[in-house]
Amino acid sequence: MLFTRRVLCGLVLTGLVACMAVAGSDYTDISERWEKAYNAGDAGAVAVLYTEDGVVMPPNEAATIGRKAIQAYIEKDIAANKGSSLEIESLESSKSGDLGFARGAWRMKDSTGKILDEGKWIEVRKKVGGQWRIYRDIWNSDLPLPPH
Repeated sequence: MLFTRRVLCGLVLTGLVACMAVAGSDYTDISERWEKAYNAGDAGAVAVLYTEDGVVMPPNEAATIGRKAIQAYIEKDIAANKGSSLEIESLESSKSGDLGFARGAWRMKDSTGKILDEGKWIEVRKKVGGQWRIYRDIWNSDLPLPPH
């Protein structure tokens, strides 16, 4: 009987640890899922990573507000960068309660691996319905502007 209790307790604890790992991973793997979906040309899978009222603030453009508008923006961006691949690197993240942030670097490469553009990004993330989503997203390029 004691053995059965120990095995049962071990299974329960293992399950709790696994659940905690999964719960944490939805926060830390957002950038990886974003990159994978973007490179697969799946704007819908990128958009679902945002809250319904998410805001994307791309460089040199007006803000895009709402998940549907973000999906349309990402569709256009994927089409404009066809044949290129995006690499996203997460450098730092933290969360407290239902809010958090993440920051990192990105690189857009052509099919030969040549860097077309690169820069940095920062996101505010929000826990909605038990899942972490991107609430605010902004990025810019490290490359100088072309001469006028």
